[in-house]
Amino acid sequence: MASKNLVGLDIGSKFTKIVQLKEKSGVKFLINAQLISTPQDLNMEDSVAMKDFLSLLATSNNLKNKPIAYALNISECIARYLTIPMVDESEIEQAIMWEAEQYIPFKLDKVNVNYQILNIDQKNKNIKVLIVAAKKEKIEFLKEVFSKAKLKLECVDVDIFSTINTYLENAPEKNKLVFILNVGAKSTKLALLDSTEPIYFSYIDFSLDSIVLDIASKLSISESESLNMLLSKDKDPHLISIIESNLINLQNELSNVLNFNFSLIADRHIDNFVLAGGACSIDEIATYLATVFNIGVIKLNPFETLTIQDPNFNIDNKYLFDVALGLALRKA
Repeated sequence: MASKNLVGLDIGSKFTKIVQLKEKSGVKFLINAQLISTPQDLNMEDSVAMKDFLSLLATSNNLKNKPIAYALNISECIARYLTIPMVDESEIEQAIMWEAEQYIPFKLDKVNVNYQILNIDQKNKNIKVLIVAAKKEKIEFLKEVFSKAKLKLECVDVDIFSTINTYLENAPEKNKLVFILNVGAKSTKLALLDSTEPIYFSYIDFSLDSIVLDIASKLSISESESLNMLLSKDKDPHLISIIESNLINLQNELSNVLNFNFSLIADRHIDNFVLAGGACSIDEIATYLATVFNIGVIKLNPFETLTIQDPNFNIDNKYLFDVALGLALRKA
């Protein structure tokens, strides 16, 4: 049976992103990319509010009965690597679950566990596995609200893995050691990627909202004025100094991550930071990271290798679609 194209749906605190692709003769085409303001008062834990918002999305974007891929926040999941002894293929799942039980702080009947076999080491007789666990009540909640909104939830992914998927789709070389940073409105998602394998993934509290609030406080202006100043290309030295004072916090957080995970990269040098999300529109972030870490910074353009067929797509918003595109690249 042929695999189905999925609609990538990423509901963020500020914007909701929708991506639809089609593929012909190995070429991927962007046929629909929508950027929609997420209601400021949307409670994503409220089933009625979520159903109503999803119903609106389904109707206004012709999504009913189309297979949807949706991403959980990495903070809602437990993800880690396991190494298990070599076993027969019929026993792999049982061995993984037995090992996973030692690291998941919930009973296994309370979580959904998915796994991906990354490497089978014949020499050392072991198997390396990535497991991701999410509470069953969260998955059941999503299934219920999507169903009530007449949407077909076919795939539940994790946001940082979707960003990795987008990076790998666009990376001209896949043999690099890169540090991916998706700096969003509420938090920053992190991943160390060695070639095509994520060797570390997590999140930190640093956010664009924290910079916006600090600018508003120090300049005695509104948050909307602060955001406009943050996104402007023409900044005065005082504004830049406020931004950089916040970026010291990001620098310290990243240094802690790198120091703590030094054993994963040993004496290797990180080839690039890969900046994703809204932070790509703020030049000072890329400049600051490149300067203090002496590492080149690449801004992740999700649509770099795609042929754009959506005549209404605003290319200025391209950086916001890394998660949604990564979801749309999945196959049902």
